[in-house]
Amino acid sequence: MTIRDSDFPQNTRTPTSIERRPLGTPVFYKDLNINFTPGVNDLVVYNDRAIWHKIFNVLGILVGEEHFEPSWGSDLPLRLFEPVTDRTAYLVYSDSLIAIDRFMETEVSLIYSQSSVTPLDDGEGYNVVLAFEQKKTRVVGTLNFELLRNRRQG
Repeated sequence: MTIRDSDFPQNTRTPTSIERRPLGTPVFYKDLNINFTPGVNDLVVYNDRAIWHKIFNVLGILVGEEHFEPSWGSDLPLRLFEPVTDRTAYLVYSDSLIAIDRFMETEVSLIYSQSSVTPLDDGEGYNVVLAFEQKKTRVVGTLNFELLRNRRQG
């Protein structure tokens, strides 16, 4: 399973935590950086990026993979083995909403009317739009990413 996001670069160096969180900025959420670069002070991310990281973690981990928290995750990785159809897009949508509601209920409120999942034209995955409001800051954000099947090369 691959998550490709235009708002959240996967293969570029992220700014250091000092650059991301200026002094005096209140910290409401923090998480470990999944794109951590050894030797760079970017192990922890704050606020918006922490929310994004947690969403990606919840959606990208199959239920049962975490030994210490077997209920953590979603069924989303399994959906990528099914044919890419409107029906499966609805299942991806409902699996995403259920997982986020279950594991992020203290951080975000999903905006269902502005969230959607649509199959990509090439049949290799889905375009996912998740709109949410951060509960502590009341900031509304939208996370738009592509959920892609992994194909073996060669």
